[in-house]
Amino acid sequence: MSNASPAYAIGDYDVSSRVLSAVQEASRRTGVDFRYMMAKAAQESAFRADARAGTTSASGLYQFIDSTWLNMIKEHGREHGLGRYADQIVERVDGSMSVPNRAAREEILGLRFDPRINALMAGEFAQDNRAHLEARVGGDIGPTELYLAHFLGAAGATTFLKAQQENPLQSAAGLFPAAARANRAVFYNRATGQPRTLDEVYGWADRRMAQGMALVDGGVSSGGRPMVLASHFGQARMISAVPRPTAVGAYAPSAAWQNQVAALAHNTPGTPTPAGAGSSGLSMWTMLTASALPIPGETPPGAAS
Repeated sequence: MSNASPAYAIGDYDVSSRVLSAVQEASRRTGVDFRYMMAKAAQESAFRADARAGTTSASGLYQFIDSTWLNMIKEHGREHGLGRYADQIVERVDGSMSVPNRAAREEILGLRFDPRINALMAGEFAQDNRAHLEARVGGDIGPTELYLAHFLGAAGATTFLKAQQENPLQSAAGLFPAAARANRAVFYNRATGQPRTLDEVYGWADRRMAQGMALVDGGVSSGGRPMVLASHFGQARMISAVPRPTAVGAYAPSAAWQNQVAALAHNTPGTPTPAGAGSSGLSMWTMLTASALPIPGETPPGAAS
């Protein structure tokens, strides 16, 4: 029997059960929207826990650079059972973090390749960024603003958003030259080479988040792999493992399963729908009930094996 982690198909991505479980746990424990966290993982690493950037030290599922990772472990590590690592990180006079022991430093930075730890720190990072932006920028701090905070840091996102309010047509590269050098495709028009405005870079971030969250809203599968039903409150279930035909195209769940979910969608009056439920229109009652539907091939609890 193979010990390989099952691969779930979400759009064009193969997502291991280990990564999916890590994101679910992080969403639940930190209170960050599951759809946001899935979209970020898709954008940052294509759900690869071993991903490394070519131009920076960014590594792991959510692509933390060295300095940010040390800060997160120092600030939040103890909350998640990582106290012994947090204790080895010391704060310098300038506020930056250091690990005097070189071997310990490498071990702590290596934790980025554990998807569970990486996802937990990503959830904490998002919450820290939300609090920072709410206090300094105000207004509606949504997925796009949080994405900018992950991309530029909380201080950078604050500068970006305030500058955008004052003059949305100014050059983003002029305001963030270092980030522009490391991410030329974001800050410059690929066809003309002209620097993009703050509004254009914001639009880029907004489109990426919208596309990523829309991807998670669907439950699609290809290549006969298990199908995932993902909702904004962190439910994800393998709902079909039946191999699809060899014809090109997305695999669809069985008609019987679709009929069951469709019937559930006709909710009784007064059934509460969670805020931000998106375009699916399914209430929390529907989604929770759907997640409890029998899975083909699964033995119900208490049934004879």
